Amino acid sequence: MCNNCVVYGNQTHSAGGDQAYFYKSEDVMFTNCTIVGGQSEIGWENGTPSFANCILWGSGDLFAGTGQLDITYSAVQGGYPGLGNISDDPLFVDPANGNFRLQPESPCIDAAGTSGPSDDLDGNPRPVDVAGLGRDGTGDEYDMGAYEFQLPAPTPTVTPTELPTPTMNPASDINQSGKVDTDDLLLLIADWGKVSGP
Repeated sequence: MCNNCVVYGNQTHSAGGDQAYFYKSEDVMFTNCTIVGGQSEIGWENGTPSFANCILWGSGDLFAGTGQLDITYSAVQGGYPGLGNISDDPLFVDPANGNFRLQPESPCIDAAGTSGPSDDLDGNPRPVDVAGLGRDGTGDEYDMGAYEFQLPAPTPTVTPTELPTPTMNPASDINQSGKVDTDDLLLLIADWGKVSGP
């Protein structure tokens, strides 16, 4: 059994340079693996390897063998019969430079089977529910492939500090300009002798 693996740029020296070749491999099972690139991705003989929650994406003929592979809840280039399989582009972040993590709009997010390993190839927890993609709110929203899409860390909310209401200091700063000057004296003279209240 192989969990959370990436096979990329690998080639055998037989069977036409397959990315991965299995002989008598009926018990080989891949879960949440990403196998990409190569002329012919997967070759097999005398066995039926199985793939669950995987991404199988290549540049040529994807399979070279006889009989059926057991593939479920996987993104398969060109499509493949099996429960939950899709043929949509997985939308890797930067496949040309070996980054096979998923972009935020990848169809592989929250679209795998309802069970899988508890973490991904980076050691991040699985599953992570991304609202609006695949299944929502079920607690089993595994992603296809070796990397589970991680939600960005929330941005902390900054609470503004309220400044205290300024008080007149000294009290003779009548117009509250921050200084006691002629303007304050003129205001005082203008109101001198007036009666306050009824």
